[in-house]
Amino acid sequence: MTQIAFFDDIVRLAREYHVDGVIDANLKFCTLYDTEKSAVAKALEAEGIPCLGLETDYTDNDAEQLRTRIEAFVEMFG
Repeated sequence: MTQIAFFDDIVRLAREYHVDGVIDANLKFCTLYDTEKSAVAKALEAEGIPCLGLETDYTDNDAEQLRTRIEAFVEMFG
């Protein structure tokens, strides 16, 4: 699958499921997806779909920070 088709699929699925926004969660040090996160966000935002990019690791040390960021993102939609 080409990179453009990958982005098109994400946008298509977001539209198909009538999402209000997308949360792009990435594991720290997973460079494959980390390099694409800005392009995914741009593709979604170009279509008017808000995107929240998150990065976390395998521990729960950042659970409260993630909860706060996700709650704020969801509150944007009323």
